[in-house]
Amino acid sequence: MEGPELCLEEHDFSTEAEEHRLHRECGITCHLSSHTKFHGKIKAFPEDFKVIEVDNDGNLVCGPEEIPEGWNPTKFRRRKISSSGGNDEDTITEVIQSSDQLSTDKDQIDTPSDKDAYQVDKKAKMGENSATVDGRGNVVSEARSRQTSHSKHGLDQTTCSLGGVETCSIPAGAGVGKWQKCSNQGGNATKTGNKETVTLDMQMILGEDRLLQLKNFSNQVLEVEKETQLDKDQSDIRNLQLSLGTFVSKTERSVLHKEIKSRYPHLKSTSSDNQLCVVPDMNYWVFCSLLDRPVVDGFMRFVNNRHSSESFKFPKCDSKEQRTEMHRAVARHYGSFLETKTFAAEGEGSFIVVRFREKAKKRKNRDGSMAVTFYTGFTLCKRNLETLDVIQRLARCVGAHPSDFSYAGVKDKRAVTWQAMAAKGVTADSLRSAAAHPSLKDVRMDNFLPRQQPLRLGNLAGNVFKVLLRDVRLCEGESRDREELEAVVGAAMNSVKERGFINYFGLQRFGSADSKSFAPHVGRALLKGDMSAAVGCLLHPDPDDNPVDRAKAYYVQTGDIPGTLARMPAYKTRECLLLKALHRHGTDHEGCTKAFLNVPHAMRSLFVHSYCSLVWNRMVSHRIRMYGWRVVEGDLVLDTHVGNRKVRPLTQTDVEQNTYSIHDIVLPLPGNSIQYPSNQVGEEYMRALREDGIEKSSFRMRSLKLNIPGDYRHVTARPKALQWELVGDGDLQKDRRSLNMTAEFLGAESPSSSSTNSCVKLDTPQGDSSLTNDDLVSDAGL
Repeated sequence: MEGPELCLEEHDFSTEAEEHRLHRECGITCHLSSHTKFHGKIKAFPEDFKVIEVDNDGNLVCGPEEIPEGWNPTKFRRRKISSSGGNDEDTITEVIQSSDQLSTDKDQIDTPSDKDAYQVDKKAKMGENSATVDGRGNVVSEARSRQTSHSKHGLDQTTCSLGGVETCSIPAGAGVGKWQKCSNQGGNATKTGNKETVTLDMQMILGEDRLLQLKNFSNQVLEVEKETQLDKDQSDIRNLQLSLGTFVSKTERSVLHKEIKSRYPHLKSTSSDNQLCVVPDMNYWVFCSLLDRPVVDGFMRFVNNRHSSESFKFPKCDSKEQRTEMHRAVARHYGSFLETKTFAAEGEGSFIVVRFREKAKKRKNRDGSMAVTFYTGFTLCKRNLETLDVIQRLARCVGAHPSDFSYAGVKDKRAVTWQAMAAKGVTADSLRSAAAHPSLKDVRMDNFLPRQQPLRLGNLAGNVFKVLLRDVRLCEGESRDREELEAVVGAAMNSVKERGFINYFGLQRFGSADSKSFAPHVGRALLKGDMSAAVGCLLHPDPDDNPVDRAKAYYVQTGDIPGTLARMPAYKTRECLLLKALHRHGTDHEGCTKAFLNVPHAMRSLFVHSYCSLVWNRMVSHRIRMYGWRVVEGDLVLDTHVGNRKVRPLTQTDVEQNTYSIHDIVLPLPGNSIQYPSNQVGEEYMRALREDGIEKSSFRMRSLKLNIPGDYRHVTARPKALQWELVGDGDLQKDRRSLNMTAEFLGAESPSSSSTNSCVKLDTPQGDSSLTNDDLVSDAGL
């Protein structure tokens, strides 16, 4: 179905060239209609922009005073796609929402995280329950509150030795200052017995010839290491390998893996397709650069044994720099299951203790019974706050983890918004009590109801936007004639109703395009695996003179992380978490990776989604410039018969039959599980990603625990039930009273009654906008 010709010339979104340039940076360069342009001021106050969530049943998640007159939930109910089919506009909206909910305001790219706010102080726990032996790197068995074990066996020490490493059992609560000396009595027999058994096993599995080959290979590795003195690239050692043959039995391979490491700590075994090979363990040489070889031998055996009740004590080390290197080395190579802490004992100096991380335990009630998972649903109203910021504040107030709170989508920051929330394991009474906390003065919670499940991203029918655009005027000239302005605005609103608009991601999705911390730049660096560049982007200062940018400037100039932390405002939780992790793990590639892992998962993914959104904006502009309003072969449409994330390319027959219009076409947000258009737009995607150094495999980032499958987004969007009116200063008095009521409800200052001239007020179910010069007011749904 052909429509009117698109207006393809680049659109000057503002009389100011600067704003036009910012739109260019974010890929917003085309528009659908050619009506006379007008402009105004948006979000002059948070109350000028209201967002109300629409649940799956079409109900507004807000109080009755905010529900538009004549609201009919049945018209906005979300229709689910089934395998049997169903293809209408509501179905299309459902698909859009799945990707739209990933972004809102610029400052959500600065969303602070709360990870260290709720982490348990593990150092204190280690100080209470850890136990070790002498400074030669000996292993000590812990008794972490295992009272049943002590009741059975008393407090007698039992010791055994394995490969020269001593172990002993120490009562819980002995602490670091109450270590008991290990005895070697009885250890030799156990040691001898174990070693004889191991030899028999090795002989039975490998035979004498391969045992000799293994011994010779071990000696060869040691000789090469001695000769090369650990060249930087360590290529001479890395290239060494010994194949021991094929072992079909998993038990045999398991025995060999364990015993090879026990007898030759500087080697490690790998298996693929039942083939077992032995190679040098490069981690061994890393620790040899920090510690004596006998200590490293003991530590590698400790790691290999994986006895969670044991801990390991490194020898005395009074150099803080060396201890820092040791902490970082353990965290880098074994941080997933080991943790370290420095102790200082009188007469012994400072030393490091290593232990296995405790496995997460299921929550229990006070009586010891297993806690039953429950959810409390509630309506969250916030003013001038990010959704994730509110969540972390709530989590602090009720003593919960931020991940215990779920939502269907994040909302704009500079706005008053209403949305559904669900809290896991938090009672309604706890939430009501938290509402009085000073940090939640711009937050209100009500409509508390029990739920059986958490909310999921995209689990909503849409949003209603109520927008007030102030100081509306024509872009050409300074005419303020109300009739002329009303005619221009009316033509624009009718165009939006009929044609819709290009479904661009707005500027708020990306942050400041002039900033080095431009969110898509961070996301691109993460996708490329350049963690140092990503950290550099986030901590690069803008020219603004504020505490945050002054702290960042200090970091860039000095590299002093503790000093930067002291200068960084506490509310910038994301930056603080990043800096703390950099101080702990260093600023190399591994340290920067650990730093991003210290940022919540949702925040890490938002950076990547921001990059994908920028690519989408640029690709939709390219598609409009190339094909205009026309549907062409190779365009993608949703295949509603197989699910809401499946697409198919249009054939020439589809195009000739005029079955589809521009409103049916979707473009992909890049990911590892999406299909690109089979026309020149798809080729442009490949070129753009290749130019940025991004491949399909880039979207699966195991080191950051991120997997970006991709999604599809419609080229155009049309608001439902769009309403608008042009109002003057006098007409706004009623609206100001409404705004004042909202501000008073939230405990905030009322919007100023400063100059408005004319305003356009827009109400849109599933989306909403507003304008002003005679201010433009509108309701709409998107």
